[in-house]
Amino acid sequence: MNDNDKREFKELFDNMAGYYDKPELSQGVLLIYFTALGGFTIEQVKHAANKHIMDDKHGPFFPKVANIVEHLDGGRMTVSSVIAAARLKQSPFGILCRIHIGTTDLACGDSFHLNQRAEECLQLLPEWKSRSLAGDYSDHELSIMIKHDVDPCKAFTAGIAAPSSSTAMRLRLESIKSTPRHKYLLAEPYSEPSDKKAAPAKNVAEHIAIEMMKSK
Repeated sequence: MNDNDKREFKELFDNMAGYYDKPELSQGVLLIYFTALGGFTIEQVKHAANKHIMDDKHGPFFPKVANIVEHLDGGRMTVSSVIAAARLKQSPFGILCRIHIGTTDLACGDSFHLNQRAEECLQLLPEWKSRSLAGDYSDHELSIMIKHDVDPCKAFTAGIAAPSSSTAMRLRLESIKSTPRHKYLLAEPYSEPSDKKAAPAKNVAEHIAIEMMKSK
């Protein structure tokens, strides 16, 4: 948020004060909220405020900064929400979950291994959030996002801010689209292995070699 959002921010908290039958916040208290939430957009803060009101546990009470941040930070993630995000493929978070879990475990009926991989995604979430804010995705992750029409410059998932700068990311996306590896990914069935695993080496290597020869 910036100074242009201050009026809308005050209206939001004035309305919440009315909803909770409390006096309007002083300028000093509003400034504390505004400064603490300044790294998010006004729309994200509004979304988080609405989520707080509907929260069974904390919703009956006027939100503190931590309550708003909890919803801005993606809310309460569960194994089920990780699996759903991986299958829907609609956010950078879903793509990273999909890559880590693997399409084989997503498709099979072995709930033990699927839940285990999803639990690992929850453990990786703090690292992923940090990388997403910095726009620190690998080429492979970006390639899979492009394949599924997911914009890595958007919010990592609902309530989590988008990368602080998108210019360099846009340039990387255009560069990746032209690589032989990405073209092969779009042209052939692919299991979307994680970065730590080797891709189907022989076929990919042969295809890339052919494409490189063509480009000379």
